[in-house]
Amino acid sequence: MLSVRFCALPEELVYPVGELCRSLEITVCDDAPITVTIREGESEGISLSGDKENVLLTYGKRNELYRAISYLPEFIREGKPIEEANRYDMLCYMADMSRNAVMNVKTVKTMMRKMALMGLNTYMLYTEDTYEVEGEPFFGYMRGR
Repeated sequence: MLSVRFCALPEELVYPVGELCRSLEITVCDDAPITVTIREGESEGISLSGDKENVLLTYGKRNELYRAISYLPEFIREGKPIEEANRYDMLCYMADMSRNAVMNVKTVKTMMRKMALMGLNTYMLYTEDTYEVEGEPFFGYMRGR
C-alpha cells in the first residue's frame, strides 16, 4: 500500500482528496516517505512530474486534480512524467434513477468517487415524473403510477 504526504493542498480539498486516496488504497499521513506537492496551474490539464519520492502534481480545474490523483500509483511505480490536456468543459454521466433502476445512497457515493477519479465533473440523476410532489397536482399527471 502506498503512503503519501500532501503539501500545499488547500484545506477545502483535504477531505475529498483523502476519500479518493482511500478508494485507491493510498494512505495519507504526515510522515509518509513520498511527498506530493499540489499546485494549481494557469492552464487546464494535469501533469505529474518529479521523481518517485517527490511528486509535483499540477492541475487546472478541481475535477482535473481528482483525475491526477488516479495517476499517482502509476507515476510512483514507474516514475515517468504524465501530462494530459483537458478536452471538454463538461464530462458527465447520467444515471437512470427511475422505476426499478434506483441506486441507493451508498452506491451513488461510490459512483461519484469513481467518476471523480475519471475526471468527470457532472453527475445527472435521470428521474421520470413517476412520483408525487406535494402541492403540485399536475406533476406526473397521466403518467401511470
